[in-house]
Amino acid sequence: MLSQVAKRLGLRESGAAVVQSFPPPSPVLWKRKSAQIWLGNVYPIKRSLYDFRWVFYSKDLRTALPPLFPNHVEIERVYPRLKEGGAVVLFKPKNPEVLAYVTVQQVGEAILPHLREKHGSFFREDPRVNTVIGQPFMENMTGILPTTKLRVEFWKEDNPTAIEEANETKTKFFKRLLPSSPNLSVLEEETLYSIFSKYGHIQEINMNVSPVPKDAAHPYAIVRFDSLESSISARTCLHRAAFPGPYRLRLSYLPVTPTHSKLYNWATSNTRITVFLVAIMATFLTLVLFDPLRITNILRRIVLSSPRYRPDGDQYDSSDLPTYGRNDILEALREGFKLTPDSVTIVSGPSGTGKTSLLLKSAEDHGRLLIKMGRDIRNGEQFVERFVKGTGYFPSYGISKQFANLVDSVIPGSKTSTLSPSNNDQLRNILWCTRKSLKGMRALRYYGSTVGVEDLRTPVIILDGVERALGNIGSEKEAEDMRQSLTDFARRVTRKRRAHIVFVTNNLVTSNKLKDKFADVNIPVDLVMLDNPTTQETKEYLKTNLLPLLVEKDNSEKASWSSSMRNFARNLTSRNKTSLDMTGEVDEEELRASLNEEEQRFVLDATRVGSMNEDEVLDHVIQTCGSRLKDLYQLISMVRGGKNLEDALSILLGRSVLAWRSSTLPPYTTQCTYRQLMAVVMALCESNFVSYDYILYDIFDGDKEKVHSLITSDIIRIVTVRDSDKADQTLVTASSDLALKALRVIMENDKYRGYVMRITSSQEKKLLREKAAVLEADLQRIAEIRKNFRKAGVNDPATEKALSDRALILTKSLQSNISRQERVENMKKWTPPGNEHHSTSPEHAPSFLDGLFGK
Repeated sequence: MLSQVAKRLGLRESGAAVVQSFPPPSPVLWKRKSAQIWLGNVYPIKRSLYDFRWVFYSKDLRTALPPLFPNHVEIERVYPRLKEGGAVVLFKPKNPEVLAYVTVQQVGEAILPHLREKHGSFFREDPRVNTVIGQPFMENMTGILPTTKLRVEFWKEDNPTAIEEANETKTKFFKRLLPSSPNLSVLEEETLYSIFSKYGHIQEINMNVSPVPKDAAHPYAIVRFDSLESSISARTCLHRAAFPGPYRLRLSYLPVTPTHSKLYNWATSNTRITVFLVAIMATFLTLVLFDPLRITNILRRIVLSSPRYRPDGDQYDSSDLPTYGRNDILEALREGFKLTPDSVTIVSGPSGTGKTSLLLKSAEDHGRLLIKMGRDIRNGEQFVERFVKGTGYFPSYGISKQFANLVDSVIPGSKTSTLSPSNNDQLRNILWCTRKSLKGMRALRYYGSTVGVEDLRTPVIILDGVERALGNIGSEKEAEDMRQSLTDFARRVTRKRRAHIVFVTNNLVTSNKLKDKFADVNIPVDLVMLDNPTTQETKEYLKTNLLPLLVEKDNSEKASWSSSMRNFARNLTSRNKTSLDMTGEVDEEELRASLNEEEQRFVLDATRVGSMNEDEVLDHVIQTCGSRLKDLYQLISMVRGGKNLEDALSILLGRSVLAWRSSTLPPYTTQCTYRQLMAVVMALCESNFVSYDYILYDIFDGDKEKVHSLITSDIIRIVTVRDSDKADQTLVTASSDLALKALRVIMENDKYRGYVMRITSSQEKKLLREKAAVLEADLQRIAEIRKNFRKAGVNDPATEKALSDRALILTKSLQSNISRQERVENMKKWTPPGNEHHSTSPEHAPSFLDGLFGK
C-alpha cells in the first residue's frame, strides 16, 4: 500500500519499503479534511493608489492556478488577492487516507517550480508558498494598501474550538522551544518573534501588552518586516490564528513613515552645498545642452521665415493687411533692408496705422523675427514670455522653474534662487542666443551652398511695442535693466552687421526716448514717421476694397443691389412672400408686412445704401469710422463676412465706446487724476485738436510725466501741424477719429456724463481738502516759528523776509485751492456742444476752458 502511494506521489523508495524519513500524517489535514495555502508574488503588489501594473497581467488566477496542483488534490476555491499580489487556494485530498501521509508544505513545494516558471518575473521576488493557519481577511478596500508594518492584536477566547486550534499551532510552531519552555505565551516577544520570523526578516517588535495602553481595548504588538512580501504573507496566513492562551491574532496594516537614504539625509542637512552643486550641474547642462538647442531653434525660426524655405506658408502672413498709400515708404524700406545694416530703425506712428504690416511686407524677402508686445504686459515674466514666443527660444525657462520646484520638494528648506535667474538674466540669455543664431545665419549666407541652403539675406528683427511694455512693468529698476539689455543687443548686432533691428512705437514720446538711448551708445538711428492716410487716400482705399462689396455697376450707369441683397431677395421670392424688382425698386409697405424686424432693417438699409452715390457712401464711412487703417480693415472684414454696412459701423463704434468706459474713463483712470482726464475729454469734445501747451500747463500744471503717460497709453496722440506762417504747432487729439467720435457719443449721454462728473468732483474735492490741510499746517508752522523768534528776542531781517515770502506763497496757494473747489463744481453743469460746433480745424482752441482751469 505504501509503495503504491509513493509511486503515485513520486516519492523515493528503498527496497520494498518507503524510506524511514517519510513524514507522519498531517494532523491538520487528517482532522479538517481540507487546507488553505497562500501563493504570493504571482502578480505585482499594489504599492500605491495609482499603481496599475496589474492591468498588464490578464491571466485569471481562478483558471491559471488549479492546473499547477498535483492530480491527487482537489481545488475547492481560489481567492485572488490582486492587491497583495497573490491568491489563497482552498483544497482537499481526493483520497483522505493517501493525503494523510503528505503535509501541506510538500504540496506547496510540488507546485513552487511551476509557479516560478509560469508567474515569475525578473522585476519582483520569486513566488512564495505558505500554509494558511488562520482565516484570511478577504477585503478589497482601495483605501487599505499593504505596508511593512503590522499591528498584531491579541483577542482572548475561551471557547473549545480556540483551545483545540491553539494546541495544534503550539505543536507546529514551537517544537524547538517546548523542551525548555513548556508554558509558552504568545504575549512574550521571543515567542512572537518565533512565529513571525518564518515569513521573513523582522526589523523590530514593539510589545504593548503589560500594561495595556489606554487607547487600546486589547494587548497588541507592532511588528515591522524588511520586505513588503513578508508582511503580506504574515497577515494572510496568521490573521485570526489561535495560539496558547488561548488568543486569536488580529492583524492589520499600519502606515509607514518613509525613510531616506544616507545621501538624501546628507543633502537635506547640507542645503547650501547641495544647492551649489545643483547650480553647477544646471549651468553645465545649460552650456552643453540647452543653449545649443536654443540657438538652433532660433536659427531654424529665421531660416523658415525666409521666402524660399516656408514649407507651411509664411508664419507672418501680411498679404491681406492694408498698406494702401504707403508704396513710397514700402519701397524705401525694401531698399534699405537690402543694404548692410549700419543703424537702428525706429518706425513711429499712431496705433492702427499699419506699421507692423508695412514692415512685414517690406521684409518678406528676408528672414524675420517678430517680437510683438501686447498691451496686457504687466510684469517682467510676461515680457520674457513674449520674447520666448517670438524668437522660438526652446527649451525655455519654464523647464528650469519646474526643476527648481522639484529641488524644493526633494530638499525641504532649500533656497533655489540660484536656479531661478532674474527676468533680466533670462532676457539677456535669450538675446545672447539670438546673437549666436545670427552669427550662424551669417555663416549660412556665405557657406550655404555647401549645405543646401542658398540665397539667404540679412535677417530683420522687429521689436513691436517693447518700450510701451517696459513702461507698464511695475519695477522701474527692472524695466531699466531690461531696456539696457535690449540697447546692448541692438548695439552689438548693428555694429557687427548681422541683422536689421527695427523698433516699432506708437507715439513720438517713446521714439524720442529710444533715440536718446541709442545716442548715448553712438548708434545712428533712422526715424520713419507714419500717420493716418489723408481723406483722399482713404477714399481711394475704400473704393478699391469696400465699394465692390456694397454696390455693383449695371451697364456702368446705375447702381444695383449688392450681392448679399440679391441672394436675400431670391430667398424671399422662393418663399412666395413678396416680389422684388432686381433693379433696386422696392415697395416698403409690402416689405414691412411680410418681413420681421431684422429682415426689414436689412432690406431698407440695403435700399438706402443702394440709392446713395459713391461719394455719399465714402463720406458716411469716413465720418463714422475715420481714416485709421486698422478700423477700415475691420470694417471691410465684417462687410465681407456678411454684415451690412450700418451694422458693421455700429459694431466698431460700440467697441470703441466700450473701451473708453471699461478702461479709460473714471473710475478706471490710472494715468492721472479724474479731473485732469475729464478736462482733456471736455476739450476734445469741443475741438478735434487742442494745443499741447494748453494741455500741459493749464490742465496738468506742467507735469510732463502725466501727459506722456496719457500719450503712451494710447489715449491721446501728438500731431504736428504747420500753420499759415509756416510755423509748426504741436497739437493733441484722440488716438483715432473713431475713438473721438465714441468719446463724444459717451458724453452726449446725460445720465452717464452726470455719473462720471460726480465721481470726478468727489475725488477732486478729496484731493483739494488734503492739499488745503497741508497748506494750513505749513502756515501754522511758520506762525509758530515767528512766535518763538519773538519770545527769544531774535531779530534777523533775512529770516523774517524768507518766512514772509513763504507765508505769502502758501496763502495764495490756499486761496487758489479754495477757488478751484468752486470751479470743480461747475464741471457738473458742463454739456457737450452740438455737432455743428465741432471743428475739424486744428487752429480752433477750446473756449469752455478759458478761466476754468487757468493758472
